[in-house]
Amino acid sequence: MWPVILNVLALALAAVMAPKHQGSPLEKWVESEMRDRHIPGMAVGVFRYGKPVEILTRGYADLENRVPVKRQTQFEICSVTKQFTAVAVLLLVQDGKMALDDPISKYIAEIPPGWAGVTIRRLLDHTSGIPNPIFEEHLTSLPISEALGKLFAHPLMFSPGDQWLYNNTGYWLLGMAIERASGEHYFDFLSHHIFSPLKMKHTFPNRAHAIVPWRARGYSYEHGVFKNAPPLSDIEGNAAGGLISTLDDMNIWSQALYSGKILSPSSRAEMLRAGRLKSGDEAWPVVSDGYGLGVFVGKSGGHRYEKHSGGWYDASCQLIRFPDDGLTVVMLTNVGGYEQRSFSGESIAHLYIPKIQVPSWRATSQSEESKVTRVVSRFLRSSSASARTDLMTPSLAALSKTKNPEFDKFFSPLGALKKLQFVRRVRQGSNAIHVYKAQFDKAVICAFTLTKDLKVADIQYFEPMKS
Repeated sequence: MWPVILNVLALALAAVMAPKHQGSPLEKWVESEMRDRHIPGMAVGVFRYGKPVEILTRGYADLENRVPVKRQTQFEICSVTKQFTAVAVLLLVQDGKMALDDPISKYIAEIPPGWAGVTIRRLLDHTSGIPNPIFEEHLTSLPISEALGKLFAHPLMFSPGDQWLYNNTGYWLLGMAIERASGEHYFDFLSHHIFSPLKMKHTFPNRAHAIVPWRARGYSYEHGVFKNAPPLSDIEGNAAGGLISTLDDMNIWSQALYSGKILSPSSRAEMLRAGRLKSGDEAWPVVSDGYGLGVFVGKSGGHRYEKHSGGWYDASCQLIRFPDDGLTVVMLTNVGGYEQRSFSGESIAHLYIPKIQVPSWRATSQSEESKVTRVVSRFLRSSSASARTDLMTPSLAALSKTKNPEFDKFFSPLGALKKLQFVRRVRQGSNAIHVYKAQFDKAVICAFTLTKDLKVADIQYFEPMKS
């Protein structure tokens, strides 16, 4: 019975995915990505100065009931939520209720003394050093007060400003700070000060109990089969990733930022200024030129951009803006693990502005220090979790054992390592990021942050995407 059901679903999905008419480069891109990456439903919007250039919706928002994706389908936007959190903070700064360099302890009195130096800015640009994702691991099983207690019992992973480490927990704490500074619940603040004034009528917290007529269901694709996947709820995601939205609301949001409707010029400049470590180095300039407040910032082919992707077990998306071109690209899906999401916006934008390119990740003729390459090679060739944790800093080794999709990848089997090529090295204070192209059954870009004693302090994996 199961094979029959799965075959019927596969045929139905293929029929809905098929383009209504051939010829559009974007249609071909969407069709190829959905087929090759096993995406059940996708919505893509390309907007120029607020006007739709091309809107495509393909596949199913609900596989079981064969509900097709529509323009009004509401997808989880996961970490794209972070830019709303950043703007909420900046609005409070404009009103004199917060300051970017305030210590977080000014708003959350429970912060332990050992976390001195953690500021609002350091939380926004991921340089705070607070442990991540310990808080997330307990959010669904414990009352918030107990989850906070477990979080605050841990020391900082590094001194604030010494390192960049992507941090969902930091944004969760920012949500609490927004509540205490404003006197409003985080989501109510967004509704009153952002969504309602901008008439974003289809952007909400992802509340499991709420009836949402056009909400997409989320899936994972495992061993050739689609499976229902757990959503990123408003409780677990909160200010780090708890929103759902639509193509058109994401366009409204971008236009408000372009036009200055939501932020003052000085606040907007703060948002787009790449964060720096205490050493003066730009914080983690690998997938972009750096990270501002809630957005990655950089240039591609001379065209400035600001972007953020989002992903969980059941969703993957990206929102990218090219402010000098008035171009916004929105890509929303209901599948987890779509690794190309980080660069899908550039890939789509390339179809309209050819000078915009995705990162090439070209291997260089320069060789990396042999000791570094041996560490990276040992990590990638290790078949046991213990062998990998032995190569990590103690704080990263502890975090890698938590249940979180970002850390699950550390121990996912990648297959046999066939080739390892050095791409580049980026200084990060006393550490350095070593970027390699690793060839398994597929090519993977690996960015290893190593300490002076060659312990792995952070790892990021990317699948390269062609324009």
